Amino acid sequence: MKSTLVLLLALYGFLALFATAVTSSRLRADERDIDLGESDYQCPEGLYVAPHETQCELYYICASGGTPTHLYQCRDDLLFDLKYYGCNFKDQTECGDRLAPFTCPSPSGQFPIREGTCDSRYYVCTNDVAKLQVCPNGGIFDAASSACVATACPTTTTPAVPTAPGLFECPAPSGNFPSPYSCSQYYVCVDGTALLFECAAGLYYNAPLDICDWPSNVNCNLPTSSVNI
Repeated sequence: MKSTLVLLLALYGFLALFATAVTSSRLRADERDIDLGESDYQCPEGLYVAPHETQCELYYICASGGTPTHLYQCRDDLLFDLKYYGCNFKDQTECGDRLAPFTCPSPSGQFPIREGTCDSRYYVCTNDVAKLQVCPNGGIFDAASSACVATACPTTTTPAVPTAPGLFECPAPSGNFPSPYSCSQYYVCVDGTALLFECAAGLYYNAPLDICDWPSNVNCNLPTSSVNI
């Protein structure tokens, strides 16, 4: 009887040490990942590692009580994979709705968060620095016209073209401005340089809301499109 009790106690001690080791390993981040400091994010019950809410390269290491302790960034160019639940290569990572770090396709302009994505979020790049923006009033960012539209993503739009010198003078170095020649066109000024954009077919540029909108919502008496301006 005594030997059985000793055996049970030894087994219990082993299981306790095993559980501690497992917990400890789940709480440990890869030493090559970047510790961004403490966070007040509350981890879901039972999770020791949790993905960041919006950024794919970030994740939380949580304490045993469900309270996170630190926010981490994956090393190098790795992303936090929702399937693997750890940092993984970009082409093998499932980000879900979270955003991966964005690289501007060109130094200046407006770009979708992902190619082929219909989303209200988009990036504005200025001198290769990207800033995340959200279309107002529930609008959707249309990649083809590089503008927020009031409807679902249009399938056909006219791409942006450089404005001929002297035809349009930017009222401010940067910003979006209605065209004085057409209801359906507008200018995007970046560091004083104007680019001409055209809304999807059937839509007018709504300057106060900075979106392509239904004509009934826009006060404009100009033509719907420009010719050789």
